[in-house]
Amino acid sequence: MSSQAIEPTMRLAQDLIEIHFPYDPSLIEKIKEIPGRAFHNDGNGDKFWTVPLNDTTVEALLLIGKEYVFDIDQNIFIALKNNIKAADEALVASQATNADIDVSGLGGELRSFQKAAVVYAEKKHACFF
Repeated sequence: MSSQAIEPTMRLAQDLIEIHFPYDPSLIEKIKEIPGRAFHNDGNGDKFWTVPLNDTTVEALLLIGKEYVFDIDQNIFIALKNNIKAADEALVASQATNADIDVSGLGGELRSFQKAAVVYAEKKHACFF
């Protein structure tokens, strides 16, 4: 595919935003300023960049999209809104001091703040052992 046939687009691909555009050195320099960006070349002429989906990258991409007139996939905004909602819920859970949970087989009783920590770790799918 020649660079003339490439329309400037940003689309959601799982948890990444794919950025396709004709070769433009000034635009490439702006993309390189975005944390987590990666360049991809499939060897068949398809060259594009990806950036992680988060509020910082989307803000930078919106500025680039406006300046360079990109077609931006609306699913990016929906996914970002869902990410922000999940982050807000995680923040509330991280500040909890009690939770209604029964952890069987411990051989003891969890304190209220420990119960809240178990619920938080379960929601985040992460914890240290």
